[in-house]
Amino acid sequence: MTEDEAMGTGPVPTHDAEPATETPGGPDPDVPETGDHDIDEALSALADVEGEPLARHIELGESVHRLLQGRLGGLGGA
Repeated sequence: MTEDEAMGTGPVPTHDAEPATETPGGPDPDVPETGDHDIDEALSALADVEGEPLARHIELGESVHRLLQGRLGGLGGA
């Protein structure tokens, strides 16, 4: 065992990249599908907002909130 290995200061082990499970342009496997096209699109947009400016996060969150309120409000009369 080298001194670096004993001290834990040696090179960081690398891991092989996991194979992609998503086809380009296909659905994100981490985003659940509801069967409702509009809701599924909103969930996908929320999953893709990472790295966007804060204003975009807020805008998208408010849009999704309005969509969900409208859908839930429509359930009351059913």
